Amino acid sequence: MFAPDAPGELGDLPNPDMLRRPTMRREAQSTSALEGTFEPLETVLAQDYEVGEDKSGLSESMREVLNYLDAAECGIGQIQSGHPISLHSRARIAEASCEGHEVRQSTGLGYTIHPSVHRLTHAAHRGCAFRVPMPPGRIGRLLVLLQMMSRGLLSQPLLSVSPWFERRRPEYQDRLLGVSTKGDWDDWILFFCQDIEESCEDALLRVKRLVNVRQRYRSLLDEHRYSGLSVQTAMYLIGQPAVTASMLRRRFGKSPSAVQHALSRLVSVGILRAYPAGRGNLYIAPDIHKVLAAPLGAAIDVSVPLMCERGE
Repeated sequence: MFAPDAPGELGDLPNPDMLRRPTMRREAQSTSALEGTFEPLETVLAQDYEVGEDKSGLSESMREVLNYLDAAECGIGQIQSGHPISLHSRARIAEASCEGHEVRQSTGLGYTIHPSVHRLTHAAHRGCAFRVPMPPGRIGRLLVLLQMMSRGLLSQPLLSVSPWFERRRPEYQDRLLGVSTKGDWDDWILFFCQDIEESCEDALLRVKRLVNVRQRYRSLLDEHRYSGLSVQTAMYLIGQPAVTASMLRRRFGKSPSAVQHALSRLVSVGILRAYPAGRGNLYIAPDIHKVLAAPLGAAIDVSVPLMCERGE
């Protein structure tokens, strides 16, 4: 995840795209909250949405959160295709987020980047030369992640920077104001680098725990000799910890009876818990939800047994 430390810290991640999904939703929820658009994290994690799908019928606040996911995937796709973060690509990312007005108000094509902002950043547990473009708003924080990927500091977008800023909102706003009114880049860069360092440490623990939970799911299902759709669903939960039967039918193309059978098995072994929701049930994976919902800096025990293994 955090190049070049990934080989020693995490090795080969199983299905990094699935691990990326909850991380990006956590970032989408927090970065939107920083701008005054609030949706509970639990609601965002449970939303049945794939990038690019129709958002009509959803609340305005949820649409704004999901717009961030569209913009992030647009940028990540460009980086992974080998394209640099150009002024044109920034305009495309802003358009995907429905925030094109931010771009036009700045330079007409992209954000102004301070020409002398080159500092030694302590990120991913190593210092790296790193140019910091940090315009205000969701697009600015997204560009931070994209530039880290472009520079090889992140091999996967499994870092969420906004929760750290959100916990320090007054100082965050004061630091940005200092840049815009006094050109106080040094204090901003130190503040920003502290976010990156602490957020990397936090993200590393969360990813390690999710990988551990995934392994424990496989062992638990093997013990019960469950296979097929039961295992597929359990692995899917790593990226989507709250599901419904209809969501799984669309995802896997299986019959209602097959999906319900798999859900019943996962509930029986404690991987899922069922909660009444409308005409059906919402199924939540408590161990995964606990990892994602833990506040920044919370103690995360990477190897603790599953809740069902502890009798909870």
